[in-house]
Amino acid sequence: MGIRTSLQIGAVKGRHYKKQGKPSPAEKAIVAAVVLDSPAEVTPAQITGLATALRRTPAAIKKLVAEAREMLVSSAGDYVRMHKQAVEAALIHGQQGDAKALDVAVKASQWAIQNITQDGQRIVDKASTEPQGQKIFIGIRVGAMDQKPAVRVAEVIDAPGI
Repeated sequence: MGIRTSLQIGAVKGRHYKKQGKPSPAEKAIVAAVVLDSPAEVTPAQITGLATALRRTPAAIKKLVAEAREMLVSSAGDYVRMHKQAVEAALIHGQQGDAKALDVAVKASQWAIQNITQDGQRIVDKASTEPQGQKIFIGIRVGAMDQKPAVRVAEVIDAPGI
């Protein structure tokens, strides 16, 4: 019988190598979904997680995040146009007697006024969801719950004849 050998060129057991080359459309879609779902900037922990999951370097993931943000910003005009058309259609139906459509138009207009920004400036500042004014904290103390029980240790001596 012969000797069985295996030759692995460029691979070492236990090591995982990063993917090389252009990212696939699926990888781009995953990064775009994370960017879309992030209310603020993508955190370093998210970048590290994406880099691990997609087997890419963090620098490559940062580049994909930047591209996804650019894509979202470039399509923002389309979303604004569609939002405006939907509000106008709801307003027309509301003026024809449909109270629900009129309510939809009002809510959509309020959302646009509060959320659409340009250069960091809003038409109307968002209302704070936290109540204003003083905070009063009321606590209840149940008697003797935090006190150690008073235990007295005494030595008992047997007295003869008692």
